[in-house]
Amino acid sequence: MPELPDVETFTRYCNRTALHHRIRETEISSRKGIKGVSKKKLVRTLRGNTFNHAERHGKYMIVSLRKGGVLVVHFGMT
Repeated sequence: MPELPDVETFTRYCNRTALHHRIRETEISSRKGIKGVSKKKLVRTLRGNTFNHAERHGKYMIVSLRKGGVLVVHFGMT
């Protein structure tokens, strides 16, 4: 289980390095970790999009997307 400081570290890193860069490619190795959206739709939504801002809410990192919507990330145990 990720600890709150770990998630905060990832969130800050995302805000420092990944914002406003166009997402060129998305690779999903397992459908197991995706909930609420099809793999195809997730890839289509992310490709060409950019991250606007990341924030931590508990053990989740929530990243807003420039073209609307959010990506909710839970890092799990692996």
